[in-house]
Amino acid sequence: MRRGYVDTSLGQVHYRESGQGPVLLLLHQTAESSRMYADVMPLFARNFRVIAIDTPGFGESDKPDAPPSMADYARCMFEALERLDVRTARILGHHTGASIAVEMAASRPDRVQKLVLSGCPDYDPEVRAEKLKTVAPASLAADGSHFAKAWARVAPYRTGWATTEQTDRAAQDTLKAGPNYYFAYVAVFSYDVRARIPAITAPTLLIGGETDTLTARLPLIQPLFRKAELHVFKGSGSLPLNEIPQAFADRVAAFLSVP
Repeated sequence: MRRGYVDTSLGQVHYRESGQGPVLLLLHQTAESSRMYADVMPLFARNFRVIAIDTPGFGESDKPDAPPSMADYARCMFEALERLDVRTARILGHHTGASIAVEMAASRPDRVQKLVLSGCPDYDPEVRAEKLKTVAPASLAADGSHFAKAWARVAPYRTGWATTEQTDRAAQDTLKAGPNYYFAYVAVFSYDVRARIPAITAPTLLIGGETDTLTARLPLIQPLFRKAELHVFKGSGSLPLNEIPQAFADRVAAFLSVP
């Protein structure tokens, strides 16, 4: 695996890269990093040049001074791809990464060949407004209890299948994001994916784990796409890319490989 940094309008962003072939861009959820794709990157790298980017504010990327908009995040990702000599790409985004992927595909349809949205955040306007009221900086405790809170934040989504190392990886990324990890949530809850979907021309795969609360919304947005398939991973939770990496990679690769 290759790693590096490129300059963007939101500062330096860190990326992981592996494999050769058509480009597949991976975008992660809040408050993790591109490390969340560690289980599936080797699987995708058999057929694609896989690029996983740390969203600004997360992982090893620079932290913005103020909350970026979804359009800012999307522009930053295109800038990073340009620095890596990538003109067009297939994009897979999970949760927050799915929102960024929607905006990328809507704002520059000529540059997105195919789109995979894993647990795409879709909320009614009143729900988004209520969620915006709750976002706030994470507090740092003098007794270090915020370390335990980071573990408690990520562990419930991994119960029953995750190794200690997988949970630790997610907790570390949450801590590294720092107090302003909520910046990404401001963008997500301010963003109306339904308003942007009609501008998307790329064939789209909507996927999600059966018990992920966002999966229940996928059938509601599917008709808004020009061409979209829907697949639910039965028995899986909100992180099928980590819980069942082989099945996840196989389904995504099958969709991406169809001309």
